[in-house]
Amino acid sequence: MIDLVAAAAHGPERVGIKAAMLSRAVEQGFDVPAGVVIPPDAPVAAEDIARILGAARFAVRSSAPDEDTSTSSMAGRYCTLLEVDAAGLDAAIEAVRRGFGAGSTPGTSHPESPVPVLVQVMVDPKIAGVGFSIDPVSGDGDLTTIEVVSGRGDTVTDGSVAPAVARRRLGADGMLVLECDDRIGRPEAERICDLVDDLAVRLGTPVDVEFAFDGMTLWLLQVRPVTAVGFGGVEGVWTTANLRDSLTDTVSTLTATTTLESIFPEAIERAVRTILNDRSGHRLVVARSMYARPFWRVDGLRSQMRRLPGHDPCIFDTSVGIEHDPNASQPAVGKWAALGYPGIALRSVRYAYSVRRAAADCVTRSESVPWTERRHGYRGSPETLADRLDAVLREHRRVYLLSMQVSLIAEQTLDILRACAESVSTAERVVRPVELMSDLGDLATGRGARALASLADRHRESADLVVGASCLDDLPAAVYAGLRVIAERWGYLSFCDDELSNPRWDEDPTAPLALLQANLGRSATATEAEGRPVSSRYRRARRDLLRARWYGRAVFGSVLDQARSWAVLREDMRACAARQNYLLRAVCLELADRLVETGVLEARDDVFWLTADEASGASRFRDTEDLGARARNRRRRASMYRNWTVPESISNTGGLAGPAARSGAPGCDATDLDGVGCSSGIVEGRARVVGEPSDLAAVTRDDILVVRTVNPGWAAAFGCALGVVSENGGMLSHGAILAREHGVPAVVGVRGATTRIATGDILRIDGTSGKVTVR
Repeated sequence: MIDLVAAAAHGPERVGIKAAMLSRAVEQGFDVPAGVVIPPDAPVAAEDIARILGAARFAVRSSAPDEDTSTSSMAGRYCTLLEVDAAGLDAAIEAVRRGFGAGSTPGTSHPESPVPVLVQVMVDPKIAGVGFSIDPVSGDGDLTTIEVVSGRGDTVTDGSVAPAVARRRLGADGMLVLECDDRIGRPEAERICDLVDDLAVRLGTPVDVEFAFDGMTLWLLQVRPVTAVGFGGVEGVWTTANLRDSLTDTVSTLTATTTLESIFPEAIERAVRTILNDRSGHRLVVARSMYARPFWRVDGLRSQMRRLPGHDPCIFDTSVGIEHDPNASQPAVGKWAALGYPGIALRSVRYAYSVRRAAADCVTRSESVPWTERRHGYRGSPETLADRLDAVLREHRRVYLLSMQVSLIAEQTLDILRACAESVSTAERVVRPVELMSDLGDLATGRGARALASLADRHRESADLVVGASCLDDLPAAVYAGLRVIAERWGYLSFCDDELSNPRWDEDPTAPLALLQANLGRSATATEAEGRPVSSRYRRARRDLLRARWYGRAVFGSVLDQARSWAVLREDMRACAARQNYLLRAVCLELADRLVETGVLEARDDVFWLTADEASGASRFRDTEDLGARARNRRRRASMYRNWTVPESISNTGGLAGPAARSGAPGCDATDLDGVGCSSGIVEGRARVVGEPSDLAAVTRDDILVVRTVNPGWAAAFGCALGVVSENGGMLSHGAILAREHGVPAVVGVRGATTRIATGDILRIDGTSGKVTVR
């Protein structure tokens, strides 16, 4: 017999998931009825239980190891007995342990072996019920719903009584709005909604909660993750494609309103409208944060894309990560459409030329002044805070818009190169775009990584001291000075610099420290030699591509040169955009300090949960009322989804979301995982799953890095590992390019990699075919 308070310290086979969850809730300060857990093999001692709990009536409930898990609730599989008196406790425990009892349904299968049993003091409630922190039918992630009845709550779950309903929504303005049935008091409804939301915040995933209120105490009876959510309320088809490799973390409100909702759609629409001469004025693309993740609506773009020469709807759907529907209603391309192709081609060339010229000017201006001078000079500007914020927002928009336009053109150019490579490939000689896009030279996004590698090589004699350091103060003086220079020069980098709320290297030097420690795990000879095989693979692939017939060589050579030059420009613009993110973050933190001093905000980081308009108004000290509450509410709602895995595409035609499945979980193929090969080579080694910067210090040359994204901030770790596997990204994602430059085999776009693979698993990755095998 185990006290419920201590149940979390025991394994699920002894206490089950339900009891462990409630035990943790007790530790976190939630009110849970006193109880004990009877392990499957423990004798039943009803008298002892009654004496310990000091009650006359009890609730006897199953707590099976496979019940209330993150992937399945097993609702209805096991039974619960309520209002059990001391005399009937022995029989009730045995019935629940074996799966029999009043809660069982005729014909229901029973467990093959006994399950743990949870015995708790029976609450005498005035009201009770259930609550969800998400609408499981519509998929509304900003809605908390509770259903309440008088007396015991089992009448809600068994459907015998129509409950009173209350709904609390997080509005677009950041304020909470409660819609309450007259049968529920508003104070009670607010209190219950707070309980449901608090539990979702603690778990970082949507929850299903059972509760009871006795007039004084709001009792938590059960909490479990919501295991399946439909999207019946979602209009259209939404995807995270082209966004998930740069915005992998929780998306803050400021990031959403400055980049996601405005700049990203505009970049796509400018390209499409210019090339297709579209003057309709209707929106082609809408983007927003859902479940604190970046999504954009793709179905509005489909019909326009049909007008492009050679457009294949199936390839388009596959490239953006949505299931192709051959019956989707799209206007047919008329027989005279080909007459418009020359115009489309001419406008495409003009558009690409104008973007290239503007981007080249942007890079030149950005690099004309050393970054350290520009950053410090900006901080010392005599302009008012409001003027600086407006100026940096304008420049951020201009640079980011150019960066995204360059990225779109680079991806389209790569698609053309793929077609050229396929046209000359044979069974004996395969021309691989992966190799054609390697050896790109001195990329702007890789310079910080190379500086760290160089620092590591200069101080290998101090490797033991550096690797053992827990902070910068533990480093030898020369290493400390070198790392501070790097943090200053490339201080705008972060492990996800598109997210404005993330600290940068110069704010948190422990990130480059972890990367330096990882670099010291590789050999100097590997560092010196890593460029040669990359260069030779590129030269061989180029020679094979240009073996085409004489009339194709000039065309293929031009396409290859264009694809490579656009890829380099893309990295240059990515570095420019990262610097603009830094400047915007810096001025927002200055604003945050003032708002905290005046009591408008509680915490400095709350500024990132304001919209761009709210931040601009606050810089002039206008409309600051309720800003703190708005930021707090948005931040709290976003934290409810930090551990939740959302499908990469969602629509109201189907799809379920839920917590991520671990390698070997039901329905998860843990042997062969498919992705996109982005850096050639086949290697086998031990997996090292890296979720936080501090994890990088443990990476060795024999490890295969498994990460969520290959953002440039991770680049310094690529050369330290045997290979790289990433959940997100494509062949032209920034980290994929840098992996090729390091000559490290890499596979990106492996869905669920960080949860389907565990540290210590033996992996075999093929950076050419995109195959990952877990041994």
